[in-house]
Amino acid sequence: MHITKHIIALITSLTLFVLSTSAIAMTDMNGTPAQLQSMVGKGKWTIAKVWAHDCHACHRSIHYLSQFKQRFPEADIFGISVDGQDGKQKALGFINRFKLTFPNLLSDAMELDNYLYAKVGETLVGTPTIIVYDPQGKIAAVQPGAVTPNDLIGFIKSKEAEAVAAN
Repeated sequence: MHITKHIIALITSLTLFVLSTSAIAMTDMNGTPAQLQSMVGKGKWTIAKVWAHDCHACHRSIHYLSQFKQRFPEADIFGISVDGQDGKQKALGFINRFKLTFPNLLSDAMELDNYLYAKVGETLVGTPTIIVYDPQGKIAAVQPGAVTPNDLIGFIKSKEAEAVAAN
């Protein structure tokens, strides 16, 4: 009975700790802590591409993000590797191999999964995944799989048209 109370207290404490740490602890590729929320909500649409160095669909679709930026320069873009700190060198290899010029952050799948669940009640299905943030910094969409520039632009234009119609 006494041990049960301690276990319940421990579980409660851990649950409260997890719930109180909703900020995602990412780093940039130099190891500097990066706050995801500071990268979004600057009055611009922001697109984050979640990728992993060993994801074949990521290899085939990573260039879509650069193509999107060329066609929709008013948006911000960045990548999020879910290779974790232990996979940092492999993530850097991916960035170099595909000559990525946009900012990339380093996280892991569990951390990003917890972040998405806390923000929008969705889980990370896998990589690649696109996270679309509206100009206010709220998540407007989470889309697993390869997403083309046309798909992204069409989505943003439809959301902008909805906002105009609502006003």
